[in-house]
Amino acid sequence: MIDFTAGLKRSSPLDVVKSRRALSLIRPYAARFEGWNQRAAKASATALSRITSPEERAEQFNKLALLHEEVEQAYEEFEAAVAGEPPHSRIDDLRAAFLRLLQVLRRWRHD
Repeated sequence: MIDFTAGLKRSSPLDVVKSRRALSLIRPYAARFEGWNQRAAKASATALSRITSPEERAEQFNKLALLHEEVEQAYEEFEAAVAGEPPHSRIDDLRAAFLRLLQVLRRWRHD
């Protein structure tokens, strides 16, 4: 008979505690991410629109620059919050999402 549960990893109590701790650390930052992404998408779409006036375009680029500063500050706070924590994939995922968003915003800032 084939044992289908042989390859499954059982979660130890320590793994569960680590996962809960990681989730509690990233929850405030992950919750704000949706708003940041929406603001970045709206500002960039408006800035690239053909019907946008030069004044509106400059205003949108300013909004993107301010958003970049806000996300950069939140990223620094996030790194400070997870500095002493053990490695966890969810923390790494959020760190990667921060870096991708910062890279996109940095590109807009320099255009």
